[in-house]
Amino acid sequence: MQRRPLLPPPPPPVEIRSWPDREAMLTDRALILGVLVRMHVGPGRFGVLVMWAGLAAFGWLLAGSAFVVFEQAQDVFGGLAGLLSLLLGVGAMVPGIAFVCLYVARDRKVRALLV
Repeated sequence: MQRRPLLPPPPPPVEIRSWPDREAMLTDRALILGVLVRMHVGPGRFGVLVMWAGLAAFGWLLAGSAFVVFEQAQDVFGGLAGLLSLLLGVGAMVPGIAFVCLYVARDRKVRALLV
């Protein structure tokens, strides 16, 4: 399990802040931003996003193949195979698209906060 670095406590209210100078404050801020960027932006998060996008693409592939099977079906079993493929495709596509949208929205919020 990945061990997260300990973050310093939040800064005190403006009235009682006691940084020695502006450089010390900027150094502390850069340290904290570096930790937060590594937590929220990185290859692991990108890998999970690609995984969900791959699941959505796989669902799209199954749903598309269901329509081909429906078109070429000559008996009931062909129709059932198409229906099964369509259900599996929708079952894979819906969570994939939902999680891709959630990850993109969250990443946009993190980017806005980092900017």
